[in-house]
Amino acid sequence: MATRRIRKPMMLVGATLSLPLIISACGAAPAETEANSVSVDYKACAVSGAGGWNDHSFNEQVYNGLQQAKKKLGVPVVAFESKTADDFVPGISSLVDQGCKLVFSVGFDANDAVNAAAAANPEVRFVTVDGFVEDPGTTNLKAVTYKMSESSYLAGYLAAAQSKSHTLGTFGAIQNTAITDFMTGFFKGSQEWAKKHGTPTKVIGWEPSTKTGVFVGDFSNQITAKSIAGAQLDQGADVLFPVAGPLFSAAAEAIKDTGDGATFLGVDSDVAVTTPEYKSLVLTSVEKRMTKAVEQIIGDASKGTFDSQPYVGTLENDGTGLSPFHDFDGQVSAELRSELDDLRTRIVSGSVETLG
Repeated sequence: MATRRIRKPMMLVGATLSLPLIISACGAAPAETEANSVSVDYKACAVSGAGGWNDHSFNEQVYNGLQQAKKKLGVPVVAFESKTADDFVPGISSLVDQGCKLVFSVGFDANDAVNAAAAANPEVRFVTVDGFVEDPGTTNLKAVTYKMSESSYLAGYLAAAQSKSHTLGTFGAIQNTAITDFMTGFFKGSQEWAKKHGTPTKVIGWEPSTKTGVFVGDFSNQITAKSIAGAQLDQGADVLFPVAGPLFSAAAEAIKDTGDGATFLGVDSDVAVTTPEYKSLVLTSVEKRMTKAVEQIIGDASKGTFDSQPYVGTLENDGTGLSPFHDFDGQVSAELRSELDDLRTRIVSGSVETLG
């Protein structure tokens, strides 16, 4: 079952807070080419969000970015895995104490901890993924954010086009703009398709105008997430959009239980690839391409070119986008692909407002 698959890795890696969970050998030989320009004592580190590194979602992407930097640049890396939000402060402190020169924190719920750490340790560089810099005068903290409403708008348009019941469902982990931007983009994209094709389409689980919707309450409660997904399927939704990190598996299990041909859309990573057991249910995924951003920031910082200007992933810079359709490739018509391409162009040009 999906619940066992998600929880098992988290239990296996449950070490004490004073020790990071994954540590590379600092004396490891760097690659012969790119690594030559990197100081061997430069250490890049990260603290995961509460979902853990093996969430098949945004945490795993940051971890993969660390590993790519280690492989390509020869940079030693340390990855501290958080079990709960209470681990953020001691986790970051542990990495600073070990001499990390660049520390990533993952998730908006770690934002207070990383801002405080940046203020207390001006000699260390920090990056907040999905967070923000509280004090504009802070020069050693960089925010990595994404305009997820852009790619989610495309996903909503696609979902509405593929739906047979013309009812879609969405739910989030918790109510925060990093989550609801996905949901708003999805909602508005579906209504764009409905208007263009003259077919009313209902979205269960989020109403942008009133900012009301359905939320699990965290990123770990598989039972609640499956109950929400099941209720939306019972209400006629045949495409689900769970914006809740690893809880996509709960939606997938709810769909499997119904056996009525419903599908879902993944978020953050290409879920059809990271979790192939659900590939036959994944219409597409709305990717937040963190691996590339993490690797790039480490490379720049290791060469002394770190800056506090935020990185914003968009459709235009390929920081976000839709995954391939995989098993559904033959079901997405040439006409729909053309409409999606045109819509993407209009979003990039600014003629389509994905949040307004």
